[in-house]
Amino acid sequence: MTKTTHEMPILIRHIVNHPSLLILFLLFLFLVWRWLTVPRDKKRVEYLLVLCLMVSPVCYLLIRKALARLMDLCPMKYDLYAYQFGTWFGSPSFQMRGFALNHHWFMLLTKLTYDCVYLVLIGTVAAYLWLGSKQEVRRVLNTFGLNLAMAPLIYILIPVAGPRYAFPDFPALPGGLIAQPMLIAAAPKGIPALHLTMALIALWFLRRWWWGRIAGGLYAILMVLSVLGNGEHYLLDVLCSLPFTAVICYVGTPKAEYALEEEQREKMLGRIAWRGNTGQSE
Repeated sequence: MTKTTHEMPILIRHIVNHPSLLILFLLFLFLVWRWLTVPRDKKRVEYLLVLCLMVSPVCYLLIRKALARLMDLCPMKYDLYAYQFGTWFGSPSFQMRGFALNHHWFMLLTKLTYDCVYLVLIGTVAAYLWLGSKQEVRRVLNTFGLNLAMAPLIYILIPVAGPRYAFPDFPALPGGLIAQPMLIAAAPKGIPALHLTMALIALWFLRRWWWGRIAGGLYAILMVLSVLGNGEHYLLDVLCSLPFTAVICYVGTPKAEYALEEEQREKMLGRIAWRGNTGQSE
């Protein structure tokens, strides 16, 4: 008799429910191979190896414990207020979840999009390790780190769990509700939508390359559909994530440091242009 998903050990169950872990494992093996065979890339590969370890299942279990602690700190949630706001726009999280349940391909797409967010983080850092400067790599890491550090503070200030936790019959629309705090046995991780903020930060940093604008923009759009379609967030969560991400990116990009790098880049381009003109004149 085959075991159901619920009967599997928690680690194996997590791998089955999160296929990105298989991709992460294969990426880790590739990075180890590159570290052993390409000496000039050792330092850059070590950055990525550390990131792979940070998003491993062990860290996932630690995050679950932290979220459980947040649930104890904030038993009352503001989900009914977020739900009420969404009703003014047709309750998109309920509509999207209903669409996902009726279209298996869409459910798989949103699940994979939501699940691969940490791989996108690693990919963004990798782009700057090979195509950017050390200062820019530090800025990318600092911005993602600041995002992860500040989100729990907002979770505590504005505790929202998500429609799949607040409404037992989700995605069926509830009726006759009055907006008020409600007791929900789930962690407050709705505002901001952390997966969406990470996708937006990736887009912010990848925008300097044409392929980055396309890939980052497409992934951000898919993430909006994902956070609504999987029942983790309300429309209000998505909208609140936009100014939150803007502040994080602004703080993570000091003006003085950015201006200095732009000046250095312009000087480098000027030297290249000067060398080209000199070659033509000769």
